[in-house]
Amino acid sequence: MSPQKGIALITGSAQGIGHSIALRLARDGFDIALNDLPMKSEQLAAVASEVEALGRKACIMIADVTIEEEVKNMITDTVKELGGLDVMVANAGIPGANTVLETTVEDWERTFTVNTRGVFLCYKHAAVQMISQGRGGRIIGASSIAGKIGFPSAAAYCASKFAVRGLTQTAALELGKHNITVNAYAPGVIQTQILDSISDQSGNVSLADEDSTNYLTQLIGNRPIKHNGQPEDIASIVSYLASKEAHFITGQCSKGVALITGSAQGIGRAIAIRLAQDGFDLALNDLPGKKEALEDFAAELRRGGESESSHHPRTCIVTCDVSKEDEVKSMIDTTVDALGSLDVMIANAGISGMVDLLSGTWIDREPYLAQYLLFHAETLEGWDRMMKINGTSAFLCYKYAAIQMVKQGRGGRIIGASSMVGIQATSPLMSYSASKFAVRAITQAAALQLGQYGITVNSYAPGIIATPMVVASKSQIAKRGDKVDYFQKTIDTSAVGYIGQPEDVASAVAYLTSKEAHFITGKSPISQGLCAN
Repeated sequence: MSPQKGIALITGSAQGIGHSIALRLARDGFDIALNDLPMKSEQLAAVASEVEALGRKACIMIADVTIEEEVKNMITDTVKELGGLDVMVANAGIPGANTVLETTVEDWERTFTVNTRGVFLCYKHAAVQMISQGRGGRIIGASSIAGKIGFPSAAAYCASKFAVRGLTQTAALELGKHNITVNAYAPGVIQTQILDSISDQSGNVSLADEDSTNYLTQLIGNRPIKHNGQPEDIASIVSYLASKEAHFITGQCSKGVALITGSAQGIGRAIAIRLAQDGFDLALNDLPGKKEALEDFAAELRRGGESESSHHPRTCIVTCDVSKEDEVKSMIDTTVDALGSLDVMIANAGISGMVDLLSGTWIDREPYLAQYLLFHAETLEGWDRMMKINGTSAFLCYKYAAIQMVKQGRGGRIIGASSMVGIQATSPLMSYSASKFAVRAITQAAALQLGQYGITVNSYAPGIIATPMVVASKSQIAKRGDKVDYFQKTIDTSAVGYIGQPEDVASAVAYLTSKEAHFITGKSPISQGLCAN
């Protein structure tokens, strides 16, 4: 039996997701207060027996969560019976299956009263109790995939679940100073009585009209995971959000886990910041020599300082050389062990180099610059190194990320780093251009192979971006007094006429990681007004 972790109150716990959450938190070591409506008393008694069989205390709190006085009494009685309140799971809710035209004001108000007002009252009075206790707490609400995207024949339901997300994020900002985190779970299709009410025995859904039925049937059919989730799947998420380890997660409906290679600086760093803003948890990679910089960066992301976002991501550091197969495999495994999954792979790490093919002379020997940009004669060794770091590393990241994503069964996003010169080669960057052409080819081939698993594969192909590499290069060109500044010439002849920023690339990547980009694969969007086919 797990040691006692605290007291959890779960509304709507007589059946379905609430029932599974109650049993999971009991296994985790919580004493459980079970709530539902009076008509569910017998079911609650059965759940209480299951909780007690797990060695935990249980009490039954009959209440209508839409009535403020009953919610206040429910929390007061929980504290009297079990000694406090550490976790509030506002799970109770009702479905709705009417179009906008067919939804009555009474339907609308009933849905909002239960799904939104009920959650608000639970959040409010649980927070009052937790603040008075002075030991923080966890508040968790029930949103839905329908709280992120609208569905036909579910006008009131979708609106109510969107409202829960807004309430959750606002409460998180207000209650964080009291060490209270506030989050919501937003499941897709879960096998509960609500789903049963719109499905026949064969699992075929039926809504108010044929168009809505066809829409939902198609949506379910396009899921990366070809089966319905179970209440226990949601209970596992709530278990983590209720734990001490989740103290830095608040205001969230997490989007998943993203791994970014070469993320200590430049474009990789900007991508990590943007994905943190978008709600991803992050695995940060670079070479072992940059571990300290990565640790400082991760700490700042967790505080929300870099991203200036309400999302404080979980992070892990995975230093390795991405051109080595065993290290890439280990990097993926470590990410999954630390953060639970891999949903987005950004193969960003790479090097550049300017060469003089015929003369065999160094274009620049500046030691400081060499750490950013390799200026060298085109030798076989230089060619091999460029291909290994830029090409082989992308292949390895694509391969092992795909293996993990296929195993998870829910699709994913794989994104690599190509370049403008991977679309149109340029003379000072021969091996670099060749390596970036190779990344585009790997991307297109992988996209064709992995689409069947719901995995999209794309690459970004920027022009001149204000990274440490380019800034240092321009400085050295100015010191030498070169008549032609390659970088400035490229900028001047571009469509936009100015240098891009790492954040510009990060914005493109953010879109490619989104659900909205599920139909884009095998592509290389590039900057400075150019368009890749």
